[in-house]
Amino acid sequence: MTQDTPKVESGIIAFLDILGYANFLENNEPEEAAKVILNILLTAPDKMRALNVKIYNEDIEIKTHVEEQLKRFKWLIFSDSILVAFPYTRTATDDTKAHEWMYFLLFISTLYRHLFDNGLPIRGAVTFGNFFIKGQCFAGRTIINAYKMASTLDLAAIALDKQASDELLGLMKKSNMNTAMECVTEYAIPLKDGTSPKRLVVIPSFPLMPTLTVDDLRQVVAESFWKHKKDLTPSVMTKLNNTEMFFRYFKMKSPILFIEK
Repeated sequence: MTQDTPKVESGIIAFLDILGYANFLENNEPEEAAKVILNILLTAPDKMRALNVKIYNEDIEIKTHVEEQLKRFKWLIFSDSILVAFPYTRTATDDTKAHEWMYFLLFISTLYRHLFDNGLPIRGAVTFGNFFIKGQCFAGRTIINAYKMASTLDLAAIALDKQASDELLGLMKKSNMNTAMECVTEYAIPLKDGTSPKRLVVIPSFPLMPTLTVDDLRQVVAESFWKHKKDLTPSVMTKLNNTEMFFRYFKMKSPILFIEK
């Protein structure tokens, strides 16, 4: 490989879209918008790395390993989009790849909740394949596929496409580590075309995150969509309603993640 040859890698991609971002920019003065972007969005990578490492505080060896893994994540934040990539370790075994999926899915879940709690609900897609990322430049069908799928979702959620699901499920069969499956579940996810195909979705919370107060779950979701002076237009209301039902589903499946006042 020459110095000018692009380094193509294989791994996991998430393309995330901040809902209502244009409306947020329209309704806030540049100084106010800049504070939100600087304090919430641009600090998210470091905050999420610290939060994920916290899980392993009692085991220094594992904690160090996780810190090293999280440093390999590639981040791009541009306009209302976030691109997160995690290339496989070049010599990765099936067990290693299964662990890397767990780190990635847990990271994406905590990022989802962090932005949701701060009034920046996101929708997104996770896929798998080859890609090229260097600096602010990127290329690869994998990234385009994630972008296209994310734009079809009619709620704030993160779903896996078929290629990602096949890769993850295949690794779970071949490896001795199934923990990554605790980060996803099957859900009939609403799309803009009116259909609701069943897909694997990233669980929107974990015990390490603050529990969601659910005496009025609709209010919690509405406030995330409303925050930072955003408007609830008819098209946004559909996303809000679908997101509320998404959270209600997980309240039924994992009540430990929710508390009543």
